[in-house]
Formats: sequence, C-alpha cells, structure tokens
Amino acid sequence: MNEADKPLTFNDLLELVAIDPKRVIALRHRPSERKLRRVLPWLAAEHAEVFNAYQQTQRPTVEKAFLTVDHVAAFIGQEPGRATFVGLYRRDGQEPITPQDFRAKPAVRRLIELGLVPNNRRDTMYWFDLQPSANLAEYSGRLIIDWPGGERTWWRRSERNRFKVLAIAERDALNIDVPHWNEVVLNWAELRTLPQSWRLAFQQWRAIYYIFDTHSRKGYVGSAYGERNLMQRRQEYAETGHGGDVELKPLNAQNFRFSILQLLAPDLPMDEVVRVESNWKSRLHTREFGLNRT
Repeated sequence: MNEADKPLTFNDLLELVAIDPKRVIALRHRPSERKLRRVLPWLAAEHAEVFNAYQQTQRPTVEKAFLTVDHVAAFIGQEPGRATFVGLYRRDGQEPITPQDFRAKPAVRRLIELGLVPNNRRDTMYWFDLQPSANLAEYSGRLIIDWPGGERTWWRRSERNRFKVLAIAERDALNIDVPHWNEVVLNWAELRTLPQSWRLAFQQWRAIYYIFDTHSRKGYVGSAYGERNLMQRRQEYAETGHGGDVELKPLNAQNFRFSILQLLAPDLPMDEVVRVESNWKSRLHTREFGLNRT
C-alpha cells in the first residue's frame, strides 16, 4: 500500500498541527451513570467548564499517565467502537486536592446534580489544569474516529494506537436532535442544561405540561403561552425550581420530572389554552389528588 492509500488517522491530524502523538493521551468518555451519559454531549457542546471538570481528576493509573503528557484529546463514546471528538486540552499543571475540595467546586456540584457518583477514596488526588486548545477545534463534534480493541480501555496513549478517521461530518454530533415532544422527560438538572437547539424548539411550542414530584408521588398540570411559550416557563422553572407556582414552592425541585401533555397552536388564545389546561387537570385529578389548587 502506498502513502496515498493509507487511511487518515488521528495521529496524522495531530502532526499536522505540530503536536507529537507521544505526548497525547486520548480519552473516550462514556459515563457509567446513565443520567450523566445522556447529558455529557450537551455539556461538551455548551457547558465547557462542566464537561472539563469531568476529566480533571483521574484514578491513580491514569493520573500517572497524565503527568507524562502535554495534551489530552477528549472524545465521547456515542456509538460502539467509535468516538466523537470534543477537543484538545493542554495540561498546564496540576494541584493536589481533597475529596471535599473536589465536591465543593461549582462545576463538580453541577455534575453531581446531573448524575455523577464521586468515587474518590484517596485522601488527596490531582486536579489537572486542562486548558482548551485552539488546535483541531474546528473538528469538535464533527470528527468521528475508530476506537479499536474494546471499549473498556477508555484511555489510550495516542502514539500506540491507530485511530482511523471514519468521518468528518458537516453536522455537529454533540448537538443532539430534539426528540418528539411526547418523548421529552427531564429532571430539574437537565432542564437547566438544555442544548440550544432544544431551547429554540421550546420557544416555538405553546403547550400543556406536567410536573411529577417523585417524593410526594403527586403531579402538577400547567400551561405555557407567554411571549416565548414553553421556553419562558422552562427558564422560570430552571431558575427557581418552582416557576412561581405557589403549590410547588415548598417542594424540592430536584425531585421533579418535567414532561409535555399536549402541544397547542402557537396562536391559540390564552383563554383557550387555560380551558385545555383545566381539562387536563380534571382528567388527571390533580386538583383532588395532585398539586394543583385550582
């Protein structure tokens, strides 16, 4: 096989920007926590600091490997045997921290809300200063590579592997499509982390929504018909938890599950929206046995 016939590899891309693969560790993130696995692409696309916090501490073996390299190449495992490129991160040092210090970091607290289960049994560990690099940034969410040799080996030294480039897509794979409206079920932390594409869709939707409190096992029916429709109510709930609803104020928003009962025409008059909302309250008995007072 001549040079022209050789498949393009990730190491080839590194060398094009003068980065030595010997000084790079590749990580294929696929959290064991299902909730966190679902939102990790959202974090990578739009909440960079929170995503980065997920990789800034490591178990002892990986920690030692980090100390020998200059860059970390972050990927997300969205499909078996493949990895979606997030970005390159330059290691600018590290500092020892305690598990208490780790949990106190705002980005880590957000990760815990989203499902991270910390498993730090050491007295101290390193918090790595990983700075996003502009190198290969144009491939974020678009570069898909082969991840050979089994998915359990989630970290690799780049020089020892041939990560074949499978695709450089036009579309960003980290921006996950909005699901059908009747498949949307979100907890409060997810509601606060929605991708931009989802927020734009919510802005177009006038709807009747449902909030289920997993603690009391009761439900609440509400309606969205403001200037920005469902997006406006989403923002109010994301900011306060209760969205200004008196019935929800005493409750813990972390126990809420948000879903949509019915989409309505974007120009439906407010009194008609309220009529449909009242009908759902009657059908679901949320006045008698739920959280609606009226």
